[in-house]
Amino acid sequence: MSRSTVCGNISIVIPCYNRENLIGSTIDSAIANGEGAEIIVIDDGSTDSSWQRIVSYGNVIRSYRIPNGGVSTARNFGLSKATGQYIKFIDSDDLLPPGALTALYEVARGFRFQEIVFGDAVSVDGSGRIISYDSYGYSTVACPGPISLAELLSATMSPLLPLFPTKLLREVGGFDAAYSLGEDQELAVRLMTGGATFVRIANVVAHVREHNGARLSRSDPHALYARHVLLHKRLVKLLHEIAHNDKPARAALSRQILCSARDAARAQVRPAAGQLFELIQRWPDVDPTPLYLRLPYRMFGPYRTEQYLTMIKRLRDAAIR
Repeated sequence: MSRSTVCGNISIVIPCYNRENLIGSTIDSAIANGEGAEIIVIDDGSTDSSWQRIVSYGNVIRSYRIPNGGVSTARNFGLSKATGQYIKFIDSDDLLPPGALTALYEVARGFRFQEIVFGDAVSVDGSGRIISYDSYGYSTVACPGPISLAELLSATMSPLLPLFPTKLLREVGGFDAAYSLGEDQELAVRLMTGGATFVRIANVVAHVREHNGARLSRSDPHALYARHVLLHKRLVKLLHEIAHNDKPARAALSRQILCSARDAARAQVRPAAGQLFELIQRWPDVDPTPLYLRLPYRMFGPYRTEQYLTMIKRLRDAAIR
């Protein structure tokens, strides 16, 4: 099977918002993956010169400009326009490494309908030099092969990692635009609790570029942790309805929620922290709280305990300096 035949079965969808200095190299990396791939770039209402950069590629890509609606809306728009049997998402500040599509497709074409192949991602700097092999994805969480729901919940299934069957993604409605944080994990859990299987291959399929620009606008901690609450309530609901007997999955999600709750408490976002700590208590048989914190949590409450710990850390750091 030729490389062009492989790529001809795949649509590459690239959402873009204000990436005038990065979008060109992202498109170039998609083009370099082989002839025949359908490349769809959606400008999500950029206010810089991103659109001019996109349309400069002419008929080599399919370009669309839509009103700003967020990354999920842009990805779903790309999904609606895709003609490939499979979809590979890549963000406008990241890169598709050589051979990524072929590695994914060679496995995917032997799969059943609800099996989804995914690979690994690495962090790279502005020159493309690899910074870290384990900052993204599941390389430290799961061996190659099918992963469990607990393993899925132990990391984040970024949309950069899988090669999604287009028909399957359309059947579940794509990304839920109600989630401006964790929309990728919500989709993955929704797929898996609906019967899909994710299968890892040990191939790097995305280069995540570290740069000075914000990857998302999350300057307001209250808004940020409100999104954490919304996401985790949704994931708890999915597990309660579909996988309530899967104790390892509930334990993995509880650990994830505890991390968010502690971060919210340290950021002094008390309402969100309180809601997140309450979510953990829903499953007392999988309490993720470290043993050394359980007594102070009971005596002083989780929020106040985290405030004390933060104060002690600041005093210790000041003394060291």
